[in-house]
Amino acid sequence: MKVFLALALSLLLSACVSTYVPPTPSLNLPAKTKIGVLVIAGDSTKHSHVGTTIFNNFDTSYAHNWQMADSIFDTLKSQLEQPERFEVVNLSRWNQMPLQPLNFVDVRDKNWQFNPEPEVLRQRLLAEGIQVVISIYETPSLAFLQCSSYGCSEFYSQGYGLFTRSFLGMDMYFSSAAFAISVETIHQPVDLTLMPKLEALTNYQAKHHELSDFDDPKDFKNITAQEMEPVRLSILNYFSALGSQIKAYLNGEVSGTAS
Repeated sequence: MKVFLALALSLLLSACVSTYVPPTPSLNLPAKTKIGVLVIAGDSTKHSHVGTTIFNNFDTSYAHNWQMADSIFDTLKSQLEQPERFEVVNLSRWNQMPLQPLNFVDVRDKNWQFNPEPEVLRQRLLAEGIQVVISIYETPSLAFLQCSSYGCSEFYSQGYGLFTRSFLGMDMYFSSAAFAISVETIHQPVDLTLMPKLEALTNYQAKHHELSDFDDPKDFKNITAQEMEPVRLSILNYFSALGSQIKAYLNGEVSGTAS
């Protein structure tokens, strides 16, 4: 009975979060197509901890000077432009660019459609030759889901950095890429983050990588920049993999849902 209930809960959760994806042809954008990238990230590194009881939980921030927004942009730029493929534009340096999550494309009536609210911005971007927009916005994110026959408990990371879960003396360390991510083509309405491989790469599990060889810090509530370095590298490795997968879709190497 417990197994049945757990399976039923899993199926119910899957049904609730699934989104219909309209038939989508493969893309094959020409060389030098412009891709706009907007990265919004705070200056501080976060450490979100969930302990055995709520009295052990805490959230803290560190001024480790990771320059995460620039580092993520540079990582994506390196992936998307090599070898001499696309041209990447830093949208955070545009005047009057809204520093908020972008949403140009929706699914309505089982079809891809442009969202009318940012239409002026979309036309402005198109006038600059930009055909793809990648939006990366730091936000509290689901980091760990603990389920039993009685239901599931959700634990959140408050921002990019380190997420830790401790239970009865057992510690787990995760790098946390706590960002809302969208990848949209704006010359034709397609939200690539709904494509299977990118959807898998942008779920909470992919964005929170367990660091099985992370060394226990000397002071758990005051972790040094050197001790946190594996976390920084893991987050950038995540965005390197993300950039590689985005390029595969834009190159037509990975098909959409249908031709």
